[in-house]
Amino acid sequence: MDVSRDTSSNVNKSKTSRKRKQADEEDDQFIAAFNSFSDKEDGRLGDISKRLGFEHDASKSRKEVFEALSEVSGLTMEEQVIVSHYLVNKTQSMDLFFSLPNDAKITMVKLLLEGRFIR
Repeated sequence: MDVSRDTSSNVNKSKTSRKRKQADEEDDQFIAAFNSFSDKEDGRLGDISKRLGFEHDASKSRKEVFEALSEVSGLTMEEQVIVSHYLVNKTQSMDLFFSLPNDAKITMVKLLLEGRFIR
């Protein structure tokens, strides 16, 4: 009788082992799929954070444009608004404007107002 118990016990252990192995394989597949999804999302979140950082920097620069133009002597309020509008819509031109020394900024503004600034 003890032998039959051992046999039934071995059969139950074998069935349990197969179930565990199948469950482990399913878990491994799920984990692999989740890791793949997670890796893709990490890349996307990184892109989003870079874009948000860029937008924050661009927004800050846009706010600084009018202030910088107010320091250019001889400009009317209307001219400041016109040049501000141009620069905030042309990121590369805005970057150029902020990188120039003051006398070159004045020249750039005059060129913009005269329609001679070519980008």
